[in-house]
Amino acid sequence: MSMIYQPQAVHLEKFRSVHATRAATTTSARYGFIPTSDVIAQLERAGFIPVRVQQARVRLEERQGFQKHVLRFRHRDHAARVGDSIPEIVIINSHDGSSAYKIMAGVYRLVCANGLIVGSSFAEVSVRHTKNAADDIVDASFRVVNALPAIQDGIQAMRDTRLEEGERQAFATAALTLRYPDAAPIKPAQILAPRRSADDRSDLWTTLNVVQESLIKGGQRRQDATRHRTRKITGVSEDVRINRALWTLAEEMQKLKA
Repeated sequence: MSMIYQPQAVHLEKFRSVHATRAATTTSARYGFIPTSDVIAQLERAGFIPVRVQQARVRLEERQGFQKHVLRFRHRDHAARVGDSIPEIVIINSHDGSSAYKIMAGVYRLVCANGLIVGSSFAEVSVRHTKNAADDIVDASFRVVNALPAIQDGIQAMRDTRLEEGERQAFATAALTLRYPDAAPIKPAQILAPRRSADDRSDLWTTLNVVQESLIKGGQRRQDATRHRTRKITGVSEDVRINRALWTLAEEMQKLKA
């Protein structure tokens, strides 16, 4: 039986950086201000609803309300859904010079509330903060929107790709290197352990999501002297980096299996 899911708009009022009306005073005169609120309005007119927002933590008072932030949008129409997954639009922006304006494709998986970010180059557009940047925003946004069908094809291909146990172990080992470049405190088998019976499957798509959920949410017992649990990833930049890298890793595995 198919699940009917209606997107619920997130409340943006408490995120000051989303509503900034100017750039931080620490930016140069050449810095072009790109109002996030304008981008939200453009996407809403195209039928996209903001469903999740993250805001970077900053210590300096002059950066408060101007820091990097990430918003995820989902279209009101879910007719294009692939299995348990819904395509999304992800935007990254800041008003303090810490990030260019970026818009990319994302994927939301209903079963575990995971939010993957697509790492393919065709699904990302970056716009520098220059004086004429606003002219490029609409075009950039809809270039990513138009890439969503290709993302859906990629998801279906991963769902149809079966992995041998050795291949799943190799995928998890590479994923741990992305998260822990020096030495992983946990074993590949720990991040391959599904958190629900529905994810006890060997296809590439399920493997990707199980590994992603394990790395982002943490909670595995470390195999070093501390024996503590691994931490959840909460930082905006690290969340985006890991998500995109895992998607790219899955695409490379798909190419090897094709």
